[in-house]
Amino acid sequence: MERAACDARRSARFCGLVLVALCALACEQTPARAQGFGVRAWGVNVEGTLGIGASAATYSSATPVRVKASPGGDALTNVVQIAAGSAHTVAVKADGTVWAWGANTFGQLGNGTTTNSSLPVQVMLAAGTPLRNVTSVGAGYDFSFAVVGTTVYAWGDNSSGDLGNTALGIYQSAVTYPVKVSLPATSYPGTVTVVGGDGFALALRTVTVGSGIAQQTVRTLYAWGDNYYGELGEGQTSEASATPVPVSLGGNQAVAVAAGTQNCLAIDTSGNVWAWGDNTHGESGTTGGGLTTTPTQVPGINGAVQVATNGGACFAITHEGTLAPALWAWGHNFLGQLGVGILTTGGPGEDLPTPTVSEIPTGPSGPAPVAVSAGYMFTYVAMSDGTVWAAGENTQGQLGNGNLGEPVEYNSAIFQQVTNISGATAVAAGGSTGFALTNDFKFVWQDTLTGITPYWDFGSTSGIANTYEGHIGYFLNPDYRIAAALDLFSDGNRDLLLQSRTTGALAYLQMSGANVTGGGLIPAAPSYSPGEVVVGTMNINNGPAIVWQNTTTGEVDYWTMGLQTVSGVLTPVSTGGGRIVAPGSYTWQVAAAYPAGGENWIIWHDISNDATAGELIYQPVSTSGSYLPGSGLCYQHTVPAGWSLHVEDVNGDGNPDFIWHDGNGSQDPASGQTYIWLMNGPAPTFTSSQQVSGMGSGQVSIPVDYYIGAIL
Repeated sequence: MERAACDARRSARFCGLVLVALCALACEQTPARAQGFGVRAWGVNVEGTLGIGASAATYSSATPVRVKASPGGDALTNVVQIAAGSAHTVAVKADGTVWAWGANTFGQLGNGTTTNSSLPVQVMLAAGTPLRNVTSVGAGYDFSFAVVGTTVYAWGDNSSGDLGNTALGIYQSAVTYPVKVSLPATSYPGTVTVVGGDGFALALRTVTVGSGIAQQTVRTLYAWGDNYYGELGEGQTSEASATPVPVSLGGNQAVAVAAGTQNCLAIDTSGNVWAWGDNTHGESGTTGGGLTTTPTQVPGINGAVQVATNGGACFAITHEGTLAPALWAWGHNFLGQLGVGILTTGGPGEDLPTPTVSEIPTGPSGPAPVAVSAGYMFTYVAMSDGTVWAAGENTQGQLGNGNLGEPVEYNSAIFQQVTNISGATAVAAGGSTGFALTNDFKFVWQDTLTGITPYWDFGSTSGIANTYEGHIGYFLNPDYRIAAALDLFSDGNRDLLLQSRTTGALAYLQMSGANVTGGGLIPAAPSYSPGEVVVGTMNINNGPAIVWQNTTTGEVDYWTMGLQTVSGVLTPVSTGGGRIVAPGSYTWQVAAAYPAGGENWIIWHDISNDATAGELIYQPVSTSGSYLPGSGLCYQHTVPAGWSLHVEDVNGDGNPDFIWHDGNGSQDPASGQTYIWLMNGPAPTFTSSQQVSGMGSGQVSIPVDYYIGAIL
């Protein structure tokens, strides 16, 4: 980096500090939004339902992969809620924006088109006008919802009045931008929960009326759309209605709702469960089949706190008094989706009208079910320990256990743990795809002396806490350092890029989570040099790129990456490259290069011995790889020159965080100490610091020979 350029920015930094102070004051007056998370997906990818990019040739994934934000491999982060339809998914971020991916035949992605998307696209009110200030989302079979205050927006299929808009009526098949659901007007503050089934929807509106001792909470349940099976709860099977109609639970108020294929569930304020609609498989908790056209109480369940239903299978999580939380199941069990230990493909046991406790690993001292979601013939449960469990059909990898379900014996009537997930806070099930909100980054360390490669899981839902889990390969050739992690194979998994310390040559380990599935050398293009060091990755020209720095001249280059068959093996190769920064003073070292929020950043670290040593500057780089001189800013904090930096979104809020490790050697009393700096804002601003404890019990630091190789 040119010294003069930094000096100019250093002089301007004091003005920048004033702006930071003003921003902090403004932020204190704004209510904080919830922390977001990343999204894992597994199962079918036919219409881009996994959200891992158009270049992915993956038909199905039997293990969870990361939903991407861009073709280059950025993970979709900062998500606070997801909802899945038949083949599409909607997500709301902590900033109030809404994103959707997958099938779009009926405009269910809400971006003004009917083109499928294998990457998340932003939902727009109109061309150039994003939908904002959203607090929750919902999805039906092929339509979607978003809630702003007590207003509900809907888009997608409207052939049965699915969108609940009286002006549109029914029989309009594709609505590609959001329209308002015609709920009765209210002037009271409150919230709305909205869920969708196959051609119909439910909305539960909760408002606060009055004030002081006269204040009360009023909950009203509405239904609209198809009524062929009595889904509207009116006591008849009338024509579809585009006008929301109130639903009565026998004089009780609803506190939670769920919509299945043709049936509905609700919980009242006493914890009782109510059902209506199709009862062919015992969805109402009673035998006899047929229809239940008005809400009827499901017998045998008390203390319900959540319900879910789909494909005729019904579920309720209960937590009553001193009893441990339990998962109850009833209804359709064709492929074991109830998780009660009975696997049938017809005949006795296919339907279970009596609510029964599912066989899921709980108990007084074990994890408790905290969230349940039902797919068409499969079910997901998130547990209090952050794990996810699945039961039912697995013909297309729906169970997420690494097996594709042929032969049929891979289907499971007992809940099995979904692999590659920890720290899950929510689950969602689509037609043949599963999703989980999770912070499950795995920090991979490498011992520079032995090549040993342990990893930690930073999936704690209560904070940042390291938990040793295992080794990604146990020993690597110590000559090869872990240089970066990026999705080299466009399959939603981050792979490890290795670089020889002596020759500069590149190799890769193809990964599935923390498991190595392949590896090899990357052909040189144009050549390798031990003086060129990989310092990070970026999204350049709509794809992943490796960023290098020359240790002699200080220049910074990039290679864009793709795939090519080499000697019969699909291999990562360079597809081109260019120069980001011309030669300059090497006293400025690239501490990290990384993509974030659709932008690229370089973090420069002053490794000189003068008065500015340790200073940090972040600098933007365009998505075409062009350096933008003069627009970088200096951080307020300095870090000693011997410390190394890795950058990753540690807490899932969409902002890249800094992980520092002191590798100065045994003569440094702080050697081995590791800190995480949580950052905030699109141009990251330091917010807080946390020290990371050692690798074993009682250790306060990481061995000096170890360094953070990458984060999977």
